[in-house]
Amino acid sequence: MTTSLTWVDAFTDTALAGNPAGVCLVSEPMTDDHMQSLAFELGIAETAYVTPAAGDGPGTFALRWFSP
Repeated sequence: MTTSLTWVDAFTDTALAGNPAGVCLVSEPMTDDHMQSLAFELGIAETAYVTPAAGDGPGTFALRWFSP
């Protein structure tokens, strides 16, 4: 399975500052074990997973996050 990942600097407007976080845009929900394993492998404070929310209309997303 391929997962799109963006590494962001949260809580700052300056590049390479703030808190690093991973943001994964996924088309289908992943298992908790998979999300936790990916967060552990990245080793940064937070890894967020954004998925379209089923049944809540277009432009609605679910958010989950895991720490290593």
